Amino acid sequence: MTSPDRSSLLARSEAHLREARLGYVEHFGVAVGIGSSLVTAGAACLLHAIVPGTSPTRQAASCAGSTARSSAISARPAPPTCTSSNMRSEAGS
Repeated sequence: MTSPDRSSLLARSEAHLREARLGYVEHFGVAVGIGSSLVTAGAACLLHAIVPGTSPTRQAASCAGSTARSSAISARPAPPTCTSSNMRSEAGS
């Protein structure tokens, strides 16, 4: 496995930060917040798989809130939400 060219990775990182209109620290905070929400939602889904009486809905709503906060910070529209119905339609195409 070869490592990516450092200058290329740096250039892509700088371009991403410009596109997102965020500084490094602000981007770091947003990314960690969203990642933490996703880990929490994933853990809730795993718990729900083991104990069906638990509800992953609350954690999923929290994750959606993180996406909304990220969108507000970068002033870009939120990405489309993945639902079981639109995932099935995409899988069939």
